[in-house]
Amino acid sequence: MSKIARIMQQATAGAGGAGLDVDEVFSTHLYQGTGSQQTIVNGIDLSTEGGLVWTKRRSSSDDHYWYDTSRGVQKYLSSNREYPEYSSGAQGLNQFNTNGYRFGTDGSLNNNTVDYVSWTFRKAPNFFDVQKWGGNEVSNRQISHNLGTVPGMVLIKKRDSDTNYHDWFVWHRSLSSGKFLTLNTSINETDNDGDFVYAGGLSANPSASSITIGSQVNQNQYDYVAYFFGHNNSDGGFGPDGDQDIIKCDSFTGSGSAGTEINVGFEPQWIMIKQYDGSSTSGWIIIDTRRGMGLKENQRLLANENSSESSYNNYSLPVSPTATGFKIQNSFFWNSGRKFIYMAIRRGPLNPPTSASDVFDVQAYQGNSTSNRYFNTGFDSDLSIIRNRDLNSSSYSAMFIDSMRDRQRIHAGVRDAGADEAGAEDWHHKKDNHIYLYGNGNRQNNNSYKYWIGTWKRAPQFFDIITWNVDGTGDQTIKHNLGVVPEMIITKNISTNGNGDGSWWIAHKDLTGWDSANENSRHTFQDFNTSASAQQGYHRDFTSTQIRLLSNGAGGYDTSHRCVGYLFATLAGVSKVGSVSHSFNSTTNVDCGFSSGAKFVLLKSKSSGNWFVWDSVRGIVSGNDPYYHFQDGSVEITNGDLIDPNSAGFALSPNFYTDNYIFYAVA
Repeated sequence: MSKIARIMQQATAGAGGAGLDVDEVFSTHLYQGTGSQQTIVNGIDLSTEGGLVWTKRRSSSDDHYWYDTSRGVQKYLSSNREYPEYSSGAQGLNQFNTNGYRFGTDGSLNNNTVDYVSWTFRKAPNFFDVQKWGGNEVSNRQISHNLGTVPGMVLIKKRDSDTNYHDWFVWHRSLSSGKFLTLNTSINETDNDGDFVYAGGLSANPSASSITIGSQVNQNQYDYVAYFFGHNNSDGGFGPDGDQDIIKCDSFTGSGSAGTEINVGFEPQWIMIKQYDGSSTSGWIIIDTRRGMGLKENQRLLANENSSESSYNNYSLPVSPTATGFKIQNSFFWNSGRKFIYMAIRRGPLNPPTSASDVFDVQAYQGNSTSNRYFNTGFDSDLSIIRNRDLNSSSYSAMFIDSMRDRQRIHAGVRDAGADEAGAEDWHHKKDNHIYLYGNGNRQNNNSYKYWIGTWKRAPQFFDIITWNVDGTGDQTIKHNLGVVPEMIITKNISTNGNGDGSWWIAHKDLTGWDSANENSRHTFQDFNTSASAQQGYHRDFTSTQIRLLSNGAGGYDTSHRCVGYLFATLAGVSKVGSVSHSFNSTTNVDCGFSSGAKFVLLKSKSSGNWFVWDSVRGIVSGNDPYYHFQDGSVEITNGDLIDPNSAGFALSPNFYTDNYIFYAVA
């Protein structure tokens, strides 16, 4: 969102209008250390609003580092230790900014080439607050907070050193009465600790304005800090209409079977889970989408350990996100009767983008055979489509890699199942605002070839990705978070290959029978290299929150198959899904509602022919415009003048063929 749009949104929030967006109060930021002072820009105002920065080294063992604006810069606590507060000096976090924060040269935060993750929580009503106090031995003392709602979870830590060390005490709304947990250990809920009084140092349940603390977290001459996390229950107050929830503190019990979905009311981007009963113990497991939640090699960290990031590999994932919550996938979590608490934070943004550059990028580059190559996109991408422009082979047709699937590539020109692509799990998760090229092979970065990359970010009313396992009912509802009725859908079975089973299915609102009740009237493209035809309409009943899938073997949707879908829509000034009729020897201006022309155009005849891909990086000009065909691996064509610039969108030139076309364009 632009700075002006944010200011306007916040101004109306005070008058009962729009609320804050998720991205304004929470961030998962991935970065590599530089060994020299580094400023992290994540768009969160810490210097004015205040908040918490929680950082952890990913690639090797080291403590968790908690810095907050209430205690001030250079002072940190470690969630994996019972130790008191320490000072890291100017080498640690030494500045809170209006759009992030700054690190010095401390090796635990900023060692050269080391990978880190940093989670930022901004103070905001219904979301997060931090308060500190000096002990005074008063029983049942009131400590005020600014959540404006009853907290879902409270963490309390003694900051000073004395003859004893002191645990991090955790009160969570789902724990049994009088019980607590400790953040720096893996113990189950208990009421037996000599340093603690009822429910995490609380002598009464929290209220919407305060907590009541016991004397053991109010000792004379000692200082304390408490972190307050909200629990939204249809009262969050976030998003464009100020009616969305973004944080949930709740619990679940293992059902005894994999795939059970926990409904939290939104799609999460960050989850912390802890078992709190029974003989088994678990640490405080943290997973997030920036590090691959739901992917094949899901990366976890433990808030109570200094250990490096580790993988739930071989598809033994802890959880995978859904449009409305998460599914329990690992046997430890779905073991019958086990009880877990969690805190989940919603994936953003909630507001539609106002600029295409915030959600779309295209780059053309010359390979250089360098591994670990980065391209800056300016946003955290969810879908990358990469194309070798010089090779003539279906094996090098447009390659899809996205943030919702396992580390698989799928090619537009073939009917194959998804195939593992080395390093693809890091494609979107190695470093923020970058595309990461792991290898130097022909598909990515061979110095003998030129390449093209288009990247999309999931955002309301612009673009979304769905994944699902076919349930075999023949009439399956798939939920999505596009927020509007999708206008173009591309789906693919990634479990199998062959005609039908491995086909791509492309539906577009301007094809015949787009949402007809009669299955045989709905025209779609079966694969990118075929004509649209009837009796292939396997999607229907498109709404702003879901689609229906009519499953059967002929459509490539057999029971238990895993599928992926890409959903596109028209967003004023940003993207356009539409159609156009054109005649040879004439110019056809296509009005997409843009102001500076199209940056990307995907166009296809409604009947037969190629999928053309043009973009302004390679050139949409009055002369020749390089293009490639989406459906095959043919060499890029550079001597054709088929498209021309038009400030409102694009123009089909007099050289282009007479026909009726569908298209998708981005400003």
